[in-house]
Amino acid sequence: MAEILEHLPPALMEELRRKADPACLEEIHLRLHRRTEAVSSRKIMMLDYRAREMDLRTLLEAATGYSLYAAQEYLRQGFCTTRDGCRIGLTGTVTDGAIRDVSGLNIRIARPVFGVADRALEALRRSPESTLILGRPGCGKTTLLRDLIRQVSDRLGERIAVADTRFELAAAYLGVPQLDVGERTDVLSGGEREDSVMMLLRTMNPQWIAVDEITSAADVRAMERCAYCGVRLLATAHAAGRADLHRRPVYRTLMERRIFRNLIELDGRGNYRISGLEEVDD
Repeated sequence: MAEILEHLPPALMEELRRKADPACLEEIHLRLHRRTEAVSSRKIMMLDYRAREMDLRTLLEAATGYSLYAAQEYLRQGFCTTRDGCRIGLTGTVTDGAIRDVSGLNIRIARPVFGVADRALEALRRSPESTLILGRPGCGKTTLLRDLIRQVSDRLGERIAVADTRFELAAAYLGVPQLDVGERTDVLSGGEREDSVMMLLRTMNPQWIAVDEITSAADVRAMERCAYCGVRLLATAHAAGRADLHRRPVYRTLMERRIFRNLIELDGRGNYRISGLEEVDD
């Protein structure tokens, strides 16, 4: 069970135990003075428990290791990550670039799933090319990417470097990954995505570089630099489907420049389809 769940209000935890298996929890959304929303085994439930200010404060303090000041850099971006990889999004009032008067927390529970990338790895054996994983939010892209990183490292025996900007893939604590991402995997956590990718490219001699959530032109620049240096890429992107890639300027650039050759498309049930880029363009 994720460590952050130990800090939930006892009454909320009791209700969760009655209505869902805590081991299957995927997301808990607490909104101040309103009913709590939970996702378990992809089923959405509205619970009776209503969050109080003290609940949100206690959870946030626990998530940041009781050092809100040290976590300000990430809190300014609207999230923080626990030491075991759970990501907590924040809502409230933005003041001087920081979120204050927190009114909601969305806890996304990190849980490694071993073997989910078995089919994807076999596709990489046949076509060892840069691969983009796409799907809607919450469909399992990060889980699939994490297991694929581990399998490339341990089963293919190739060096892979991870730019873990949000601490979600490896959940490094004091620099040491808390989640299994493989023995030949090097992790650089935090920092700006483009800077991290360039640092890994220069210093770790990777055969692969992995990143979660390509979202900006800077991310695309970093991907291009890696591709031109002969390094293969594993990455995720938010897209409703393959056609959606060409409708969004950032992703359209990736497709037009053939930075990725393989696509893995996830549906809302955790299933995925593997295809080549040329199939998308037909």
